[in-house]
Amino acid sequence: MIRRCLPWLAVAFILGLTLALMWGPMRDDTATTDETVFLGAGYSYWQGHRYYLNVEHPPLMQLWSALPLQLIHVNPPSLAGGYFDEKLFPHSGVDWNYDLQTPTASPPRLEGYYHYPAIEAGMFGRQLVYATHNDADRLLFWGRFMQALVTLATGLLVFLWARSLSNVTGGLLALMAWCFNPLALAYGHLIITDPGITLMLPLSVWMFSRFLESPRPQTAILAGLAFGGALLTKYTAIISIPIFGLLAIVAWWRQRHSTSEKPPRRVFGNFCLFAAVAWGTVLVFYLPHWSPPPALSVEDAHCLQVPSWFVNFRWLLIPRDYFKGITIMLKHVLSGHLAYLHGQWSENGWWYYYPFAILVKTPVALLLLFLAAVVMAARRIGTWSFAEATPWIAVAVYLACALTNKADIGIRHILPIYPLLAVVVGTEFARLKPRHRLLGWLLAAWLVETALLAHSDYIAYFNELVGGPANGQNYLLDSNFDWGQGGKLLKQWVEQNRLTHIYLDYFGTGAAIEYLQIPNERIKPPAARELSSGILVVSATHLMAPDYDWLRTTHEPVARIGYTLFAYSLAASTNHPPP
Repeated sequence: MIRRCLPWLAVAFILGLTLALMWGPMRDDTATTDETVFLGAGYSYWQGHRYYLNVEHPPLMQLWSALPLQLIHVNPPSLAGGYFDEKLFPHSGVDWNYDLQTPTASPPRLEGYYHYPAIEAGMFGRQLVYATHNDADRLLFWGRFMQALVTLATGLLVFLWARSLSNVTGGLLALMAWCFNPLALAYGHLIITDPGITLMLPLSVWMFSRFLESPRPQTAILAGLAFGGALLTKYTAIISIPIFGLLAIVAWWRQRHSTSEKPPRRVFGNFCLFAAVAWGTVLVFYLPHWSPPPALSVEDAHCLQVPSWFVNFRWLLIPRDYFKGITIMLKHVLSGHLAYLHGQWSENGWWYYYPFAILVKTPVALLLLFLAAVVMAARRIGTWSFAEATPWIAVAVYLACALTNKADIGIRHILPIYPLLAVVVGTEFARLKPRHRLLGWLLAAWLVETALLAHSDYIAYFNELVGGPANGQNYLLDSNFDWGQGGKLLKQWVEQNRLTHIYLDYFGTGAAIEYLQIPNERIKPPAARELSSGILVVSATHLMAPDYDWLRTTHEPVARIGYTLFAYSLAASTNHPPP
């Protein structure tokens, strides 16, 4: 009895330690750029405002994050209803390309459906968290706690999947490869959709592979529920479709060339059941808004950058809010986003962005585990079972899709590959003899040490290959490094040095700075260049832009605050700290 409980005690210990490692960042990180938007939108959904505000993301994870806010007292923003009345924003907003509309552009009302309320979403979230006499830290903590639970669930999924392919040893090694990855600890506690898709996409892949191996109504329903949940978590879940397609081809090819397997019966009917359950899950969440998008003229569609296919096939697009969101997401991905890579800036991205990000953001111990798993798997590729091939196929397709993405703004967008890779690590090392398996445990121990040493600024983590987070700003920015998480560290630094005023160019949620009562004056590069005295603090994401070339080449920072904030003394001053 005790022997059977030991693996589960080990799982509980690892998951408990993972939660403990995230606990400090959950409490101490200042709201990152997107968190107030997601938390505010989720709160508004619970208050009955449909899925209006944060339309670029499905509702499930936003509802999940904001669930604790229904159990504690929350002061809503004054005139909260105004944020959901497009008439109050007649000349503000963005088109479906996420470009600001011109003041003369009057977006069509049409029940407000085609209005993209990105500005309102940002304002409502900031007001809810920071400007309504709420305890901002409390709201953020509980929203983050819900996300941390999702990350722990991903760990449990990894353990169960790897154990099913190997044994308990493989499951535990896979669990460690996921739970002590600084990337999981960095984004797994934030109020964003990435923790959700990191759980649901691997789960849907695993359930679909089991359905292909045994196409019965039970497996079809489980796979459909998992895929429907993924679709409600993040729109990038549509990457599952080519993954499923390739898995189906492989399963069909193996069955056709197998002499021992009998052709499965009623495959088509069970596949229809899978599709019906998946899409039915989505429809249930959008009940009762099942009417198609309203008609739109060619002129208005051009004004708002609504694609022609959406206008032509709008009568098929049910639920309409889901298709609106997925269209905006696709336009964002394909049109690009200003991004930084090792000294270069681009709005069109780089095909090698994510491979580079993996190389510099993944711990060396984990890279070695992945490399060893690749070598071991390649040596026996001819003997792979379909179940063993499944996570490899999913990783390959997901990365192939990511290479075409022009919105290169963070490794978090490929976070779902890490639990899949953790599964293959555990599976491959479990096949080795105990003395050879020791290498896997040693690398896992190194990974644990890495996670402990990186505590608690996991967002800024970079591996030893590039000199760690001290050099992070030279390689990647935005959510890879500097996402506005250091506001509280800035407050501590200002108070420790008894500063009564700083100039600040901050990348993050500006309302957090006012909430923390940091004495500051916001400034931009042209005005900063004219300063002749005082302390200037610049976030890394802004500092590395060409507008600050003059500052980087002529000044050395007098202090560095939490890796991501650089403080400069612009002239002799009586109230700035010594170098």
